[in-house]
Amino acid sequence: MLESLHLAGFVAATICGGVFLDWALFGQLKMTLGAFGDRDEVRYRDLPYWRLSLIIIASATVGISRAPRDLLILPFWVGVVLFIAANIYGVSLALRR
Repeated sequence: MLESLHLAGFVAATICGGVFLDWALFGQLKMTLGAFGDRDEVRYRDLPYWRLSLIIIASATVGISRAPRDLLILPFWVGVVLFIAANIYGVSLALRR
């Protein structure tokens, strides 16, 4: 019971951290790559909802892979690749407009 609560807390923390990191990376990359306050500026809340779902799944995958005593390599890298792909898509969507 205690171990399942520990796993749930760990996954919830990685989801919160993943969404926060995604929001921060999106804002920083968008500003660095050139979308400086156009009238058509895409904000984080304007991105597709399925992208946020992908970020949550990727963060949960990383959290689940880190929860056991031994790191589960495959789920960790799948989560990292999904996270990076969703972030690149979000920034490219913002810069296309």
